[in-house]
Amino acid sequence: MKDYGVKESWSKEHEFKDPVGYFVTFMLKAITEEGQILGIHRDRLQAYTTTTTGLVTVEIDGLPSWISEAWDLVPSFVSLKDIARGLQLEGENVEPVELEEAAMRSSLIQQIVVVGQDQRRLGAIIVPNKGDLSKDKMTSLLYEELRKWTSGCSFQIGPILIVDEPFTIDSGLMTPTMKIRRDRVAAQYKEQIENLYK
Repeated sequence: MKDYGVKESWSKEHEFKDPVGYFVTFMLKAITEEGQILGIHRDRLQAYTTTTTGLVTVEIDGLPSWISEAWDLVPSFVSLKDIARGLQLEGENVEPVELEEAAMRSSLIQQIVVVGQDQRRLGAIIVPNKGDLSKDKMTSLLYEELRKWTSGCSFQIGPILIVDEPFTIDSGLMTPTMKIRRDRVAAQYKEQIENLYK
């Protein structure tokens, strides 16, 4: 997957065969940059490569040679730093697409990107549909629309940043399949996003 959440960017990067049945009881955990397949097999962290015919036990300094369970890290808007400090967003992962799709039902919103990683509340960058309204009036209307359309979502949007320039392919903020490049939008508006939380 080259772009997070963009199905069209998925491509097959690895293919492996299991001629001796190792993977019947192999719990896949990761594929390294070197092409090693890491997983739990018989309570041990083990690796498999396409150049070998078997599994090799992986030993890591400071860890026991056996391991009964390992957890996958799932991308989330909840920061690991905040979890360590106890500042979780109600202790749940936030799926920004749910909020964005709900908000896009508003005729006032042309584009939206939910932001707020490492923050205690979510915000949004919004490209409004053009209108002859003052910025204050547009801001007020957008807050009303967000409350209306996202009221059924698990989380609500707090501060918003209104931008005039739409996200486009030419600006590098959209993929050729018209998906917003969330990471690039966040990078371009990094300072303004930080100011939302001051």
